[in-house]
Amino acid sequence: MKLAFKPLDFFIVFAIIFTVACLLKKESLKAGDKILVTANGRDYEFSTLQDATYRVQGALGETVFSIRDKNVFIISSPCPNKICMTQHFPGAIVCLPNKVFIRQKKHESFTGEEFDAISR
Repeated sequence: MKLAFKPLDFFIVFAIIFTVACLLKKESLKAGDKILVTANGRDYEFSTLQDATYRVQGALGETVFSIRDKNVFIISSPCPNKICMTQHFPGAIVCLPNKVFIRQKKHESFTGEEFDAISR
């Protein structure tokens, strides 16, 4: 049995790929966004304006992470499985054994004069 793609099939595949790419681009870091890090119960905030490498102390030891080209990734961690080192943005990076949680804080543009659909 031979499967043949029709022109509409290609259009649907292209539309799905395009939609996913747009959603991922929308969720990436932007200038003015901050990185929020919770490590062993302490909160830290880092800027995305400059590329840098940071160290935070977790429950098992020191976790080293880097902000480069609007991406965040863990360079080293004392956890046994190193699963956190395979995670990346958009989203959150979590190291459960070392109790380190890295997430994005969106740039706040709310001025207090804006209304949502429910406010009057």
